[in-house]
Amino acid sequence: SQGLALVTHELLTNAIRHGALSSKTGRVEVKIDLLGDTTHILWSEHGGPAPPKHRQQGFGSMLILDALAGEGT
Repeated sequence: SQGLALVTHELLTNAIRHGALSSKTGRVEVKIDLLGDTTHILWSEHGGPAPPKHRQQGFGSMLILDALAGEGT
């Protein structure tokens, strides 16, 4: 659960600073599906600025990958 909390915080922070929530018309949609003993979480951003053409792997990306290592994708 700690990894999930870190990932959620990082995604929300990025959405506020650079993504959909940096725009008045932007929104974030989170869909959660339970399939047996597996939980699928889909994070979607809509109405914000266009994503950059080339994404750099910064600290936040590494945090997300490390938090999910062995737990999910």
